[in-house]
Amino acid sequence: MAGTNSNVKAPGAGAKPFSSKSIDYVMDYIVDFSNTLYNMSAAGNNVAPLFDVKAKQLLNKMTAEVLVAEGGASTIDIGLTGGDVDKFIDGADINAVAGTIYHSGSAAAAEAIIAAGGHMFTEADTIDLLCATGTLLAGKVRFIAHFTDLS
Repeated sequence: MAGTNSNVKAPGAGAKPFSSKSIDYVMDYIVDFSNTLYNMSAAGNNVAPLFDVKAKQLLNKMTAEVLVAEGGASTIDIGLTGGDVDKFIDGADINAVAGTIYHSGSAAAAEAIIAAGGHMFTEADTIDLLCATGTLLAGKVRFIAHFTDLS
């Protein structure tokens, strides 16, 4: 006869699910490029940190929402400096109509990191913004990062 373990309960049977340790959370940040602190240009190869990420964090999705159009042809990349600079968003048009939303992956192939199961930060790092083309002097963009804490 098979033995039973009375200490183990199935999820929903009065106990937490076995993998209830992880916590999902969202970080967001609005960058107003009309503030001279955030002025950037592709010619200057400008990069700015958007989010500080601690170790053992799983990035599930990255979103960029244009709040105010730049006013001139400009694109951005979101990724990892010293690695894949456009890993999360590639070539998002910041001169797009307000309300335009870009998701993880390239502009042509959205949701690339979701299909890959997300991006695991094994050590502390930053998610960085790169001015890919043009200049960023007038636009306003909201950046949203969806994480699962696995520490």
